Amino acid sequence: MKSVLVLIAFLNCCLQIKCQFTIPEEYHDVKDAIESDYYKETLEHFFKDQEIPQIPRGGRIAGGEKAIIGQFPYHALLYMSDDAGRYVCGGVLVKHNWVLTAAHCIEGFSKIEVFLGVVNRIDGPAAWRSEPITDSKNLIVHPNFEVKFLKNDIGLIFLQDAQEDLLLHEHIDVIEIPSFDEGAQDLIGKESILSGFGLTENGVASKVLKYAKLQIISNEECYATFPAYIVSSNLCTATNLRASPCQGDSGGPLTLEITPGRKIVVGLTSFGSKYGCTQSYPVGFQRVANHLLWLDDYLSTYPDEATFIAEITTPDSSSIIFGNTLMNFLFAFIALKFVQ
Repeated sequence: MKSVLVLIAFLNCCLQIKCQFTIPEEYHDVKDAIESDYYKETLEHFFKDQEIPQIPRGGRIAGGEKAIIGQFPYHALLYMSDDAGRYVCGGVLVKHNWVLTAAHCIEGFSKIEVFLGVVNRIDGPAAWRSEPITDSKNLIVHPNFEVKFLKNDIGLIFLQDAQEDLLLHEHIDVIEIPSFDEGAQDLIGKESILSGFGLTENGVASKVLKYAKLQIISNEECYATFPAYIVSSNLCTATNLRASPCQGDSGGPLTLEITPGRKIVVGLTSFGSKYGCTQSYPVGFQRVANHLLWLDDYLSTYPDEATFIAEITTPDSSSIIFGNTLMNFLFAFIALKFVQ
């Protein structure tokens, strides 16, 4: 009986943020995921040959506002490891045991740790910390991920040790992915919010969670800067004078208030320009709505029970990058019916 009471007291303590998790000091000095040897070798040659803007190195949100604790309860801080060192990415909690992030924050790394409820990654505590995730079945990269072009740059991390009562914590919550109807909506001109840990205006790495309000632009406008990248599964935002996600932390969530009081995650930070945050270049995100069939298959079950068979992918042709998203969903739905 005494042990039960002790356990209850401990759980209540943690839910009220009296029990806290410390981010190890050796995690303070880390690089962006794209700085790993795996991606340097994979991407540098391609960018040099194509003479197009590179993925930004080592940076994240420039400018922006400081977040307060609990403001972005869905934001996840990811630390990845390989033989050469540790790296950092962003992510977003979409179920108590599932984190959505960029595929390039998963592929190429041997271990990932997830921290939730963090607004200061150096001096502040975390509300929750995962066990090291090394099992490949819990680190899921989209089957059609193309690393050289960062197409289908989306992945999932299964938090095997997370329980449903995790969401009782006052500083942890999930954010919804779009419904099929919401995914078909035209987002051009809408104001979105990007959150992440990033650079200050002086180029010094920020230790605090920041956010920026950004306008979604058309794929046509984005294609002018990134002709080798932009297809219908991408989403782009413009740079503004006060803040820019052109060095947004990889995998970080781009969110939208779809109706008063209801937010959804519409994009995951994927790539930006090598020319800096103040040069008015747009930023590329992976459009979450284009992967709803794939996401639904995993989020409704466990990794080893997923039965996803196939997904209709958009051909890499600039002539169809501006196609109707609803039509893509319809074609995917029809194809899924046939394979069943």
